[in-house]
Amino acid sequence: MGPSLLTSAVSKTSTGIGGNVDITTDFLSVDNNAQITASTAGQRNAGKINIQATQKVSLTNNGQIRSTVEPTATGDGNQIGIQGRSLSMTNGARITTQTQGRGKAGNIFLDIKEDITLSGKNTGIFASTSDSLVEQNIGVVKTEDGEAGQLLDTAQNLTLQPGTFVTSISGEVNNNNDVDLYKIFLSGGQTFSATTVEGATFDTQLFLFDVTGRGVYANDDNPSIRQSTLPEANTLTPTQPGFYYLGISSYNNDPQSGMGRIFDTSDFTVAPIKPGGDLPLSSWNNAGNSSGNYTISLRGTAVAIPQSVLQASGDGGNITIKARSVFATNSARVAASTFGQGNAGDTSINTQNTIFLDGEGTDVSANTAPNLISKAGDLTINTNTLQLQNQASLTVSSPQGQAGNLTVNAKTVLLNQASLTAETGITGDEEGANITLKDLNLLLMQNNSRISARASSTAKGGNITIDAAKGFAIATPLEDNDIIASASRGQGGNITIDAQRIFGLAQRRAILGNKTNDIDASSEFSNPGTVTLNTLYLD
Repeated sequence: MGPSLLTSAVSKTSTGIGGNVDITTDFLSVDNNAQITASTAGQRNAGKINIQATQKVSLTNNGQIRSTVEPTATGDGNQIGIQGRSLSMTNGARITTQTQGRGKAGNIFLDIKEDITLSGKNTGIFASTSDSLVEQNIGVVKTEDGEAGQLLDTAQNLTLQPGTFVTSISGEVNNNNDVDLYKIFLSGGQTFSATTVEGATFDTQLFLFDVTGRGVYANDDNPSIRQSTLPEANTLTPTQPGFYYLGISSYNNDPQSGMGRIFDTSDFTVAPIKPGGDLPLSSWNNAGNSSGNYTISLRGTAVAIPQSVLQASGDGGNITIKARSVFATNSARVAASTFGQGNAGDTSINTQNTIFLDGEGTDVSANTAPNLISKAGDLTINTNTLQLQNQASLTVSSPQGQAGNLTVNAKTVLLNQASLTAETGITGDEEGANITLKDLNLLLMQNNSRISARASSTAKGGNITIDAAKGFAIATPLEDNDIIASASRGQGGNITIDAQRIFGLAQRRAILGNKTNDIDASSEFSNPGTVTLNTLYLD
């Protein structure tokens, strides 16, 4: 597939659910910036993306498969589901679900019979949520403030509150010859209307003037009643958006210019007359016959001063991967993240054989941005062999919020200059930032590797549990391999290791670069955690 787009979208004004994108094929190639997308910008949910390939699915050279919730949307994203024999992603290729709106992001589900290979910077599988700047557009009810003036220079300006438009105006014509004049902003397109029907206690007149004070149209009486309506979709209704002046008076108190009357109000809805209508408003004839309270209901008004506000996003989606093996290299990533107020989703990778991560920046993570208090998701790994090397990592992290838990079910875990990390800033109702390794036959740590659960501020350090009751926990001597459950002002986490034999590790304070292999459950300013080593042999 060349530089092309296959898409299903729900627009801002759509009332229907987005259609699904269904692809059934032997081979699928998404190459050279091509995209398969499903999105919602409205109130309804996006459609699903379903791909079924009997052979290989390949994404390369910035090819993308995306499900997005746009900033204006309240609808949810939907699932990306891919089934195939193998999946290859290289050179910036991405599978992504994202929400920037109030709706929840979709989930990603990959069911691959053989291997998944990911390689290259910006290449990966991502489920994320982020806040967005959206234009505020709030209707407000306005009340006459003191005494609204009668001319342009004394009119009450209702356009000064950023991000708002006026839906009604309430006030009082307090004597027969009183007039209230208001500056408003119209959206144009002949959508404007104003009425005092069922909103006034006296015989009203309504007048609309342009920004220079020249008359646009007027109404003395709505048919059959003594209240007034400036209608929408009339030949006189303004087509151009912008500033206008709306005036209300009692019957027969009419506007004038330097050339006389601006309107002849003997008819219902009228245009300006000549010669008075050629010049701007300068006075009123003071021939009114009544007074009282009023409410003018408005349509077709708009925001005069735009204002963008930070909109909280919905929660991120989950990532679930099933394959024979997963290989990620050269800074490729799998990440469920939040960069906003929504919580991150969970990540689960399930393989029959191997999960192999190689290289700096290569990681699988469930995390939040460093400055947020959102909750990160859980990260669960089920495999036979987990191998990380050359600064690759598994991470659950929310430095200011509540981290999820990192759980690995594997027979063999091999760490060579690699890390398993959990970091939390809050201890919530359910503890987070725990690391659990289950059913191990072998844990081998080499060349500055870390298993670390740490807590900032007053949060309690996460616990580390290593279950190798029928196997071995080994750290190569003199290579600075550490197992750490640490805290700052909260209590340190607990470390429990069950193994037939533990080689090369000892309980003591871990100091970076000290060349020893340490087990450390400490807190900088509070009580340390406990270290429990259940083993037949400790060397």
